[in-house]
Amino acid sequence: MDPGETGGLRCSRCGGVVQGTRHTRTGYTVGHYVLHTGRTGEATVRRRDEIPAAERIVEEETDLFWAWYGGLGVVPIIKELRQRMDDLRAVELERALRQLGHLSAEDRARVEQFSQALLNKFLHQPTIALKAAADEGRGYGLLEALRRLFGMEPGGSE
Repeated sequence: MDPGETGGLRCSRCGGVVQGTRHTRTGYTVGHYVLHTGRTGEATVRRRDEIPAAERIVEEETDLFWAWYGGLGVVPIIKELRQRMDDLRAVELERALRQLGHLSAEDRARVEQFSQALLNKFLHQPTIALKAAADEGRGYGLLEALRRLFGMEPGGSE
């Protein structure tokens, strides 16, 4: 680029005048003008030097996304398992409470609370393990095993 007669810069490619930040002939901004002429500044070199870091960030975020996405399949199965187990708990609790008719309402509430706490304790570790496996990309095998063990196969018998 050579200084133009009006104090602007001349484009070495087309001869147009650059005034301020605009190329008068094409209307391009100086940033585009620099690319148009093939000239680079320090800022462009610095940006190029940052490409590996940006690529690393994108790769890390992509891995996090796929781990999150893989975990989405786990959530409905965990909910279904918990619902099935809670339904079974409720049926068995009712059966036991019918046989324990002498219990007060307060004692019945304690027994129900106990059954819920016990169910939560039984399901806690399998739930944590399944979520961790999904986060690590290994959830599919455990999901299939869970479906088979508890009769939760799609279209299967219940």
